[in-house]
Amino acid sequence: MAALTSTVLSWLSRARAGNLADEHETGRELEAIRLAMSLTVSACSEAHRLRALYQMGQARSVMALWLLRADLFHYLAQDIGESEAMRRIDGLLPLFANTVPGAAACGKIPDNGRHEQRFH
Repeated sequence: MAALTSTVLSWLSRARAGNLADEHETGRELEAIRLAMSLTVSACSEAHRLRALYQMGQARSVMALWLLRADLFHYLAQDIGESEAMRRIDGLLPLFANTVPGAAACGKIPDNGRHEQRFH
């Protein structure tokens, strides 16, 4: 398990650095994303974890795994809280940056620069 985890962590670090090689076939990429997602839900209850693992196994594309993030967030939020769920789901974003259009921009909200709100 440790070797598998280190493989996913190295792949995740290369994804964050933008150095994903084209050598990853879709099958290997799907398995790496599935593994990262399964590690993400490891803190969930057994029922949620098994449901998430089943849904991940049924996903046949990177886009299907991308759409599954909402369900994973729901399971995590119920079991460990919304803020930790958000942190964990955001940690998955680099895995989708080069495969899902618009994924790289997720989580980046531009700042308008003006914060002078006044109350009556």
